[in-house]
Amino acid sequence: MHTFSVQGAKKKTVNPSRDQVLNSFLPHVPTVGDIPACLATRTKHVESFKEFAVPFIVAVGPSLRQVQQYDLVISKTVSYTFDKFLPALVVLYKIFWVFDLPYPKESLPVWMVIQRAFFEMTSSYDIVGTPVQELLNELGYSSQ
Repeated sequence: MHTFSVQGAKKKTVNPSRDQVLNSFLPHVPTVGDIPACLATRTKHVESFKEFAVPFIVAVGPSLRQVQQYDLVISKTVSYTFDKFLPALVVLYKIFWVFDLPYPKESLPVWMVIQRAFFEMTSSYDIVGTPVQELLNELGYSSQ
């Protein structure tokens, strides 16, 4: 498990489990009626970090492999419903950037990959790591 600290935060180190990362990035509920309970659990968890709740996507369906819809929750309300994950992700990502919202701490590495790999964007708040090619060069491996 990797640990990381969030720049600009209270220097609190987060060591999330796989389930915490998944629940922070894409919580799942079986039915639309279960969204309020999911929202209450998430709000309670976020308040334990003494932070405000950020928008998120909820996968609704019998399982993560059989999702029927993706609901975008903003300000404790389902604001948008999508049939596919990618459009929901793009809208959520744009909301983070337009309103300069922090990514959820547990899923910060996932959001950093999305930000850099899919949208090719960087900011002064990014966690800076060593590029893979640099590590390979230091270890004596070349890409040729």
